Amino acid sequence: MSNTKKPRTASEKLAAAERTQDSMTVNLPGPRRAKWKTIKEAYDRKNASKSATEMLVPDPELKRLAAQLAELEEQMAENAIVVTVQAMRRERTPSTPKDELTWKELCEAHPPRKGKDGKPLPEDSTGVNMQTFPEQLIRASIIGPDDLSPEEWDALLYEYMTDAQYDGLFEMCWRLNRNKVDVPFSFAASKTLKSGSSSRRPNGSASRAAASKAGNPSK
Repeated sequence: MSNTKKPRTASEKLAAAERTQDSMTVNLPGPRRAKWKTIKEAYDRKNASKSATEMLVPDPELKRLAAQLAELEEQMAENAIVVTVQAMRRERTPSTPKDELTWKELCEAHPPRKGKDGKPLPEDSTGVNMQTFPEQLIRASIIGPDDLSPEEWDALLYEYMTDAQYDGLFEMCWRLNRNKVDVPFSFAASKTLKSGSSSRRPNGSASRAAASKAGNPSK
C-alpha cells in the first residue's frame, strides 16, 4: 500500500488559506532598565579590576551582581507585550464582513495631501496621507492580544510605546500589505538538519576501507 500523500487541489489550498500575519514584541521595561544599567556598570567595573589570577577564583560580589542582572532581565521580559498584526483584505468581495475595512478603502479614505502646485506633498509620495494613515492602518491590522480594552490600546500605543516602536509597528503593517509574500527559509536551520543527518551516515571512504580490509586478510 502506497504511503504517498495525495497533493491537495488548488481549491483545497485556497479554502485553508489565511492572510499573512506577523508579530512584534513591545518591551516595557519601565524603571527596571535604568536599574539594570546601574548594576551592569558596577558589574563591568568589578570584573575589569580583577587580575588574570583572580579571574580563576569565584567572586561572591560578581555572582551577586550577575544574579541581580538576570532577575531584572527576566522581569523585563515578562512585562513585554507581543502585538500580532494581519494583512488586510485587498478589495471588498461579497464575503467581506461589512464592518471590516479593506486595504483599498483605507487608502482611498486617506489620499495624499497636495501642495499649492496641486502635486502630492513629498512626505505623501507613498500615495497616502502619512499624517493620518499610519494610525488607521495599525488599528485595522491588529488582531492580538485580544484582552486589551480600547482604553488600554490607547495607553499602549500613545503612552508607553516609543516613537521607534510605533514606527516599527507601522512599517510591519505596511510590509504585510505592500510587499511580496515569500515562503521564509532559514539557511542556518537547514544546515543544522543536514549536518545532523550526514553525521548519522557512514563515511563513504571509511566504509570502503573497512570493507577492503575485511576482504583482504593481509592488510
